[in-house]
Amino acid sequence: MFKWFVITIIVVGSLLTVLIYIDSSNQAEEQIRAEHDHGIQLFDESTEYETEYNGQSKSQYAEPELSMNIPEPQFYGDFHSTDLNDSEQILNRIEEIEVILTSEEYTGDRVPFYGELKLLYLQLGRDDGAAEASRHIAMELDDADDWWNAAVLFYRWALAQESEDHFYYYLQRSEDAFSNAVSINPGAPILTDYAIILQALQKSEDAMAQIEKAIALDESYSRAHLYGGLILHEKGKKDKSISYISRSLELAVDEDETRFIRNILAEASIEI
Repeated sequence: MFKWFVITIIVVGSLLTVLIYIDSSNQAEEQIRAEHDHGIQLFDESTEYETEYNGQSKSQYAEPELSMNIPEPQFYGDFHSTDLNDSEQILNRIEEIEVILTSEEYTGDRVPFYGELKLLYLQLGRDDGAAEASRHIAMELDDADDWWNAAVLFYRWALAQESEDHFYYYLQRSEDAFSNAVSINPGAPILTDYAIILQALQKSEDAMAQIEKAIALDESYSRAHLYGGLILHEKGKKDKSISYISRSLELAVDEDETRFIRNILAEASIEI
């Protein structure tokens, strides 16, 4: 069992800002987090994935810790005349936008619409819809940050699924988005996050390859060493894992980082 994935916080730290394409300067309002499972049309869910995982259940691949954070979006009271305290108006606005984007007659800039969709879906607590919007922005702009955003949003939605098939479906959507992100602009933090998703999908060799790439790019990035050590620990290579984990502690930039590493080790029942 991947004990090191069992943690209480979805994501900590902040390495990336979500790109939301909006045009307003009003003060942020409270977020709407109610679920609205009916009447919401996602762009597509046509991709099919295999969900054979050696008989392992979702609970055995509990929540990994990603190094990046998806900040809460900004909420504006005057946003295309949509009352952000009215979920019905939000759903109506989503439908309007999707009609525009699927119209053969529309040939204008799509990115602002996808940015607005991301905001609206996030307000409804629908990380899947926000992930799809971010994915479309990434395809329009060929932008690594938007692929990274989509990857983490798909991951967060995977964690909310009760169905094992849906859990792995969205994990693989996350993997696909990470693959696109690192192909455009690889860096140590994103490669480390990518490795965590690969490990959750039981692709340990691929995960470790991403860790090694991250360390080669930035030997000082402590979390690459930490997660490399955790992957090796899960593979039974305990002695080698200790050297990676010890190195992560040596590289910790401050007390908060050291505390973070210690907490992860405590969750994994690893003593250094």
